[in-house]
Amino acid sequence: MTIKIDKPWGWYQVIYSSDQYIIKILRIKAGKRISLQSHKHRDEFWTVVMGSGIYENSGLGISNKYRLKAGSMVGVYKNEKHRLTASEDSDIEIVEVQKGDYLSEDDITRYQDDFGRIT
Repeated sequence: MTIKIDKPWGWYQVIYSSDQYIIKILRIKAGKRISLQSHKHRDEFWTVVMGSGIYENSGLGISNKYRLKAGSMVGVYKNEKHRLTASEDSDIEIVEVQKGDYLSEDDITRYQDDFGRIT
């Protein structure tokens, strides 16, 4: 059985874990967002399965924003600053596949966080 981990923005649940990759489901509550963050050791691949929101990323000094909806897919690469914000009127749920040489929650560098969790 997998455990759901509550977060101030919603929750996540690891549904599969190995030395080579981790698969999670993330639910971000309407109007909430994850921290602006990056990872040194892993890439993430997101598929939106429910809801909509805004994906922000900045790589190579360029900042971009994209509207995501059910069916959208995004690659989040090592050292890329990124954030996902749920729409004001609905939660957003994604399936996240992590792949890299170090797969741990302590591979998060936070640059801005609505909940005071700067690292």
